[in-house]
Amino acid sequence: MSHRRHHHHHRKHGRREERKKLKCKALHELATADTFEYRDNEPNNVEHPEWGQAGRNLIRAVPSQYADGISAPAGVDRPSARVISNEIFAQHEPHPNKKNASAIFWLWGQFLDHDLGLTEEAHPEEHFDIPVPAGDPFFDPDNTGTQVIPLKRSKWDPATGTSAENPREQVNDVSAFIDASGVYGSDSKRSSWIRSGKDGLLCHSMGDMLPYNDGTMNNAMGKSSAFYVAGDVRANEHLGLIAMHTIWVREHNYWAKKLKRHHAELDDEELYQRARIMVEAEIQAITINEFLPLLLGGSEVFGTYEGYDPTANPQMRNEFTTAAYRLGHTLVSKPYPRLEENGHHIAEMDLMLRGAFFSPWRLTNEGGVDPVIRGLATVVAEEFDGKIIDDLRNFLFAPDGAGPHGSGLDLSALNIQRGREHGLADYNTTRQAYGLPAVTSFSEVVSNAETVAKLERLYGTPDNADLYVLLQVEDHVTLESGAESMLGPTTMAILGEQAVRMRAGDRFWYQTRLPKHLLRYVESVRLSEVILRNTDIDWIQDEVMIAHPRKDRTCD
Repeated sequence: MSHRRHHHHHRKHGRREERKKLKCKALHELATADTFEYRDNEPNNVEHPEWGQAGRNLIRAVPSQYADGISAPAGVDRPSARVISNEIFAQHEPHPNKKNASAIFWLWGQFLDHDLGLTEEAHPEEHFDIPVPAGDPFFDPDNTGTQVIPLKRSKWDPATGTSAENPREQVNDVSAFIDASGVYGSDSKRSSWIRSGKDGLLCHSMGDMLPYNDGTMNNAMGKSSAFYVAGDVRANEHLGLIAMHTIWVREHNYWAKKLKRHHAELDDEELYQRARIMVEAEIQAITINEFLPLLLGGSEVFGTYEGYDPTANPQMRNEFTTAAYRLGHTLVSKPYPRLEENGHHIAEMDLMLRGAFFSPWRLTNEGGVDPVIRGLATVVAEEFDGKIIDDLRNFLFAPDGAGPHGSGLDLSALNIQRGREHGLADYNTTRQAYGLPAVTSFSEVVSNAETVAKLERLYGTPDNADLYVLLQVEDHVTLESGAESMLGPTTMAILGEQAVRMRAGDRFWYQTRLPKHLLRYVESVRLSEVILRNTDIDWIQDEVMIAHPRKDRTCD
């Protein structure tokens, strides 16, 4: 071994030993600290215990623009959401992400989204279906002119929607905090069901997979025992999401077992709560240190953390959940390869996204979590450009990717329609509420001349444009540092404002909550490390949110 290589090897070994010692100190603090308060035992904000809780109304930066001022959907004079989708969002070839973000990047965005927002359907049902243009090749191939894409209106607070002074407000059924609710649940019934009741562990099924439904738990596809149960009802949506949920249940159990081994005096409740503290902290740190800087172009958008602020209301804004944070849909990639450790494709298991919807059996019977994660780590995400792949725009949730007879849904059309249904204000009004000047032409929003012409034809003026649509097509921001964000200025403003409030208003945020060594350790954790210790994957790139080809390492 050369002197240089020997020195490098020695330095690497030294870092590894140093981190091992830090981990031991962190584990000791996690087990013995007597200052921890637990989320499900204490209100987050003592003065305002309702702030950020599950089941609270979404708040708004801009007053609603319902057609009747009360509850009737906005945008009655705008074209059908499917027409806009066909004109603006149709994608005909791949547009690889300029930052080389991986499919794990958009997967984390979805996992985080489900931690922060869930608006269920209203009961009794209210339909606000999307008219399909006659002859639409996917949804009206027989040219009937009568087809619709179904949409049910969102659950709303029955104390609202009574007058123009008290318009309808939608309800967020999960908490507004990054609190790992996707792992632990947002209500006591689900949280109790998920727990094994022994040694602080969460339930799992054979192969260390998520537990199957016993017919008692609500899920996005009903209570069928063919589907897994996780903290969030949407966990079965596609294979990558199931895999991510599975990894975090395993991560909880990893820490619970470590605590039990070194601190046998801790009971089931203490083991559960302390392992949960670790998982919450890791998810928060990965979001702040890996995900948001890649998305936003750096951490300057949400600034330096200045500690808990009891005057900051962290509740989700309607503009964030219903428009701005639906940003990930344009990033989603089509390929869904499943790879062996040596990087070889498992040919009979390769899929497109449309074949991965609501099919947990594909994980159970076809190699589990590892091939999916290996594959997604190699796939380059799509560019943030307002274009959305067919798997989401024409085949969303279609059984086994079937089509093209309207058996699927159109996610971009659903997003547009949902914004109208929630009475979201138009693009210009929203910009001004976030401190940005109104625009007078679409060319101030996007520089692509073809897109500008289409927007003019569809909307006439930015004053009448759907917020979601223009957020998707805005030209990207270049930060003062020279780094380019993936997002446009209005999306940046909405995300930045929400991120600052969400972090400042969380009394249990990891940078406030954790003692010294535990905080240092959590700050050093990367998503790749969590993946490696909870799978049989031998190698994955350190920055797993950046795509990297998988090399044949069998000769290493």
